[in-house]
This record gives sequence, C-alpha cells and structure tokens, in this order.
Amino acid sequence: MKDYIDKSMLDAYKGMEITMKGDNVSFPSGLKQGDKLNDASINIIVKNQGMVLSNMTITLSNRIVAAGEEITTAAGTFDCFKITYDVQTKTRIMTINTRSAEWISAGTGIVKSESYDKTGKLLSYSVLTKLKQ
Repeated sequence: MKDYIDKSMLDAYKGMEITMKGDNVSFPSGLKQGDKLNDASINIIVKNQGMVLSNMTITLSNRIVAAGEEITTAAGTFDCFKITYDVQTKTRIMTINTRSAEWISAGTGIVKSESYDKTGKLLSYSVLTKLKQ
C-alpha cells in the first residue's frame, strides 16, 4: 500500500514520526477478466513531538480485473491486465473519492496508471518509459 502514497506528501513531514499500518495489495496468479480482487487500506499517522498532526486512511475498494490489454510505451510493448478500483482518502477534516486504473504486466509491474475525480476528469497519469535490466 505504501506505493499508493504521494511521495511529495511524505516529504512535507521530514523529521517527524510517521507510522504506517496497512494491507498488502495482492494480485493472485491466473488473473482473468471479471476477477474481483481484495480491498486494501493503509493508515498513516504523523506526529511531531508527540502531537498528532495528521491521521489519514487510504482505502482501495471495488478492485476488478477489467480487461486484458496490450500496452505500448517508450519502454516496450507489454501484455497487461487493466485493474480498476475506487480510492478513498480520508482525514479528520475531509474525504476525497477518486477512481483509478492500472495496467499491470507480470514480471514488470505497473506499466501505466490513471486517476480520475468523481466527475471522470483525468487528475494524473503515469507511463513506464524505461526499464533497467
């Protein structure tokens, strides 16, 4: 689950005590279109001198193998499974709900990802551009 945390957010808490407890995001072997995958979550607590500054929970739910697709990027062409899921980021003062998709290739990992707001507007994306052997 730590891979689903924005690294720049953690940089803001440099030098503070950060506690993370969460689930492993699993991708069982033999994936096929229509498979439902386990939900997962992580809780992040940030403290400074014993005072809690932030308490956030990120939950991935409704994880589904939407399709098998071939994805071509600057790093090559990959046989992928498209995994779609809902993301809920909850703090003491707000809750943000987004929808995401990841194209995952066995032996490589995430080749492409996209994140959308509740209206379907693209918020962010990433694409694998280089592999080191």
